Amino acid sequence: MQKRWIEWSRVMAAASLLVGGASSARAQHERIVSSVPFAFMVGQTELPAGSYEVRQEGADPTIVSIVGDDGRYVANAITIAARAAASKRSESSLVFRKFGNEYFLERVVSADGSERDIVLTPERMARDLARRAASASAAAAEDSR
Repeated sequence: MQKRWIEWSRVMAAASLLVGGASSARAQHERIVSSVPFAFMVGQTELPAGSYEVRQEGADPTIVSIVGDDGRYVANAITIAARAAASKRSESSLVFRKFGNEYFLERVVSADGSERDIVLTPERMARDLARRAASASAAAAEDSR
């Protein structure tokens, strides 16, 4: 179990560094631009590797949208406050968790130091993957008719 935790920590840290290094805050309104080098999940939505803007929707800080730079890929997520800002950071970042062979967006960290979590549990990640697989199977069955 200890070895698995160390492996998880390395994956999360590496994913965070890859994305965090390419992130930059564009505005004070919770807008983050990031280049993500791998496909990832936000809830049941899979987004391909690419450049994304993460932004707060309206006045509600709990809702964020993840939008591809070309506008073709969009996902929304409900977040909760993770930690109070201890100090300002020079860069914003996105933190991912790997589950099986998939990456899930887990946390959005703003340059002001505030963090917003997308609630993830192993059960929820497994359920989201199962729903996505069922949708893909239904689409394949529809196409074969």
